[in-house]
Amino acid sequence: MKLDMEISSNPKISIVMPLYNSEKFIETAVESVLTQTFKDFELILIDDCSTDSTLEIISKYDDSRIKLFKQIKNSGESASRNLGIKTARGKYIYFADHDDAMLENTLEIFYNVAEESGAEVVFMNHWYDTHDSDFQLPSIVNVEPKSFADPTPRIMSEDIVERIKYEYMQYKVNVMPWLKIQRLDFLRENQIYFPATTLNGDVLFYFAQLAFGKKLQIIDAYGYVYRLHRTMTMSAPAESHLRKTIQSISPAIQYLRKVMSKIQIPEKFRIEIENEAIERYFRLYIDRAYRGELPIEKIDAILKEYSVADSNLTRVLINTFGARFFKKSNKRG
Repeated sequence: MKLDMEISSNPKISIVMPLYNSEKFIETAVESVLTQTFKDFELILIDDCSTDSTLEIISKYDDSRIKLFKQIKNSGESASRNLGIKTARGKYIYFADHDDAMLENTLEIFYNVAEESGAEVVFMNHWYDTHDSDFQLPSIVNVEPKSFADPTPRIMSEDIVERIKYEYMQYKVNVMPWLKIQRLDFLRENQIYFPATTLNGDVLFYFAQLAFGKKLQIIDAYGYVYRLHRTMTMSAPAESHLRKTIQSISPAIQYLRKVMSKIQIPEKFRIEIENEAIERYFRLYIDRAYRGELPIEKIDAILKEYSVADSNLTRVLINTFGARFFKKSNKRG
């Protein structure tokens, strides 16, 4: 593909897309960027040591807006996004995934709202949900939009405590990176990066934005196709995912404490945020990863192995988050 367009030295938007063994999806993802109605962007592709034909596919694109970086060693999606923050040149930065796609006017909507409002971060509040891992871009428009958050357009409260209570602790906004655009200088000046040592780093990244932002806006629009397929992290074996969940709690709390040390909030509220974060990790584990693969006794043993809790914690979690996820284990036990 040859486009007669030279990238500007300061593009308005930098799109960062981490890659890893993306051969099945990357063409659709890249094409959805190159066909945007908004043209003044750079597309930063960061390959995380792919072992398939990803790089061969990327080499076919002859477009001056595309920049390819290669990680020296496999470092994970968060590390790739952070490299994007460090190398981007746009006024705004947008994070897209290698296995999804944007509708053609997504960047235009984001840019216009951000410029008109002066917001540091603009959130979209809907996503597309499809189980068809082989969909083609022209069919995307036929997918019914599905809301996973409060769709009310609004500017978030300027009061940090109220903002965190309402937006973060009540799950009012979908926190995925590809549902928001943000000013690059806002991230850099406040040292907002993705934590590389924890699951669900998207949530922590979002918390930092809530803590440091002065104007954060939500719009009632959708423009991103989120593709569900079997290679996703949430499909990992239950025991492996539980261990990763437990191992992620400590670095997550450290990240939160570092952010909270820079803002003025009551000490009691800081503790409440930490407790909620721990609860959130287990909730995400149960809601997303558990597939009835582990007997309750095995979960208890893993929790005690990491000195997380006594043998009753699993049952407390079950009572709190819903026994339906554990019915199969109850039958086995």
